[in-house]
Amino acid sequence: MDGDLTSSCTPALRVEISDTSALAPIWNDLLRRTPADTIFLTHEWQSLWWQVLGRPQGLVERTTALYADNELVGIA
Repeated sequence: MDGDLTSSCTPALRVEISDTSALAPIWNDLLRRTPADTIFLTHEWQSLWWQVLGRPQGLVERTTALYADNELVGIA
């Protein structure tokens, strides 16, 4: 990808993930390349939020990773 995350692409693969720890480096790399790069969207912040606030309240974490051409292009 040439750094333009707004270019049109069709995700080739959608994966639901229960343990996102393996995604941490590429998650944060993807975030750094977007205009939405804030601490609140980092893998570390999101993981800690779920650990401290989400799970104790009975919430279920659901993370979806979107890949195009074997490259992470989105996280929801």
